[in-house]
Amino acid sequence: MKKKFIAVYALIGVLALGSTALTSCVDDNESASVTAIRTAKAEQLAALAAAANAEAELYQAKALVEKANAANTEQITAENQQRFEVELEALKAQYEQKLLDWKKQIAQANANLRGEVYNNYVTAVGTLKDLESEYITAASNLAAAKVGLVSAEKYAQTKILGYEEEIAKNQAQIDAYKALGANDRDNLLKQVEELTVKISAQENTVSINTSASGAKEKAFNESMYAYDGVAAVPGSTPAIEPTLETGKAIKFLNGNTSYKSVLNKEEVDPEDQNVYKVEKYSLLQSKVEAQLVTLEDAVEKKTTALGKETDEAAASADELGKSAWAQYNFLKKDYEAKKKEYDDAAAVDKPTKEAAMNQAYQDMLAATEPGGVLYDAQVALEGAEETLKKFNDAVAAFSGDAYTAYEAAIEATLKAGEEWAAAKETEDESRRELAALEGEKTAAEDLLKANKDIDLLIAECEKNIAEANAKITDAQEFTHQLKIDYYPRQWWTGYSYVDDNNVTIYVGTPIDSDGNYDSTGTPWDGNSYVDANGNTVTNGDYLDAAGNKVDDPADAEQIPNPWYSTESAEAYLSECEAEVANLETQIEAQKLIVAQCKAELDAVINSGSMDTPATDTPAEGEETPAA
Repeated sequence: MKKKFIAVYALIGVLALGSTALTSCVDDNESASVTAIRTAKAEQLAALAAAANAEAELYQAKALVEKANAANTEQITAENQQRFEVELEALKAQYEQKLLDWKKQIAQANANLRGEVYNNYVTAVGTLKDLESEYITAASNLAAAKVGLVSAEKYAQTKILGYEEEIAKNQAQIDAYKALGANDRDNLLKQVEELTVKISAQENTVSINTSASGAKEKAFNESMYAYDGVAAVPGSTPAIEPTLETGKAIKFLNGNTSYKSVLNKEEVDPEDQNVYKVEKYSLLQSKVEAQLVTLEDAVEKKTTALGKETDEAAASADELGKSAWAQYNFLKKDYEAKKKEYDDAAAVDKPTKEAAMNQAYQDMLAATEPGGVLYDAQVALEGAEETLKKFNDAVAAFSGDAYTAYEAAIEATLKAGEEWAAAKETEDESRRELAALEGEKTAAEDLLKANKDIDLLIAECEKNIAEANAKITDAQEFTHQLKIDYYPRQWWTGYSYVDDNNVTIYVGTPIDSDGNYDSTGTPWDGNSYVDANGNTVTNGDYLDAAGNKVDDPADAEQIPNPWYSTESAEAYLSECEAEVANLETQIEAQKLIVAQCKAELDAVINSGSMDTPATDTPAEGEETPAA
């Protein structure tokens, strides 16, 4: 019998040494956050395994001792029976304490894992916000690059037309010098008179053609109002909103940083046409689907946060993880309990009970008012649902009759653009013809003057033509050398500011006492104004993009300067497009990371593995192997 007890105790000792330790091999190249979560998870699993092992050891020891006890019942004296029971109780106490210790380690391991997973989620969300901020800047740079390139092209066209007129004038002078060189004074005078009449008539033609070109340009611009609208000019003309459903959708999507990525914009005007630009929008379906997932997820989360009226009352008014209805139902239950206490109270206690009841009622009522848990949750859900509806309505405008009407409007704009381009070419040609007539007249007048050397005059004209041609080449190259550079708004010049309603106020614009546009107000004198933060802005102050005063130049608005340097505008535009595309890809990838981190966080918080795993209690006398 003694040998049997030694065997039992030896086995218990072996079992006690059988705790399990888990290790994890981590790639040296993985991120610190991944390593932290891996380590925390390993600690948690080690704690869970060890706890299960300790619990199994407890049941194993109990089973073995009781088995030995049962086998020797007839040989055991009353004294030995009592000793067995004492030793068994001591053994149970030992392993119950060990199990309690492991449960504490599990709780700590769970807390560490929750902390690491939560930190990972917060870091991922922060990275996403940083990328979205970079995207806003990159999109702004891209827009500026496009505007700068178009501005350069228009600038070059204007300059080139002037140089062409100069060439036409000088060539006409050369031809006139050669043709009129042998003429006598009377013939030259006659030529001057005839040319004067022709020039007057041509000036009238130019005026007519300019008006016609201007009318076509106006018709072209107005043709875009249906889908583009037009911005307001403070104190002059009001804004014109798009009338087509697709146009309204484009404005809505373009006005939201998160939605811009779903739009695909392409130029549909002829590639060799520099007079006008027409842009047509369509949807990138993959981006639409991704945005829908985000918006629908927001609705789902806010639906869960609100809960249902039938939700069981929470344990407190602000219990984490409980729905707004559950928290409200706690307040309602609390009020009903305090009302009952008031109804059941003795007369002497009623004033105290009444005060508590009234406070509970006010707390319950406050939950249904602005700022209250139930009210805010309902408003948040309504807002998410409305946002989703607006997005879906905007997407719907890119199909069916709405998009057909938009495409028809684009075609009408293209036709109007062609008519404007033709009218502009007619105007430009009439200007060149006028320049030629003026050149002929200049030549005749030069020959009327004494001691004029025709060869020298011709050489001078040829020189002028060569210089004009060189300038045309420079102007054409300039179109491809423009780069948008930025510098901070170093000081306020007193020229304008933006009021609280986002209206630009210029000197002379009528304003009210708060500095906001008011058609019946006093004209602004341009000396100073008060920004949205209550700071008085005067000449020389740094301003941010909203027109608010800042002290650090780095915080001032970055203003594009398209004439600052001569780097390739086309290359810069390509860089901007590549940067935007790269950030869009990174943002989409980061959204997946955020979703993964959130799913992991939810799993860790809601998973039953966060608690000590249940262990089936072995049957009386049954041996349970150690884990």
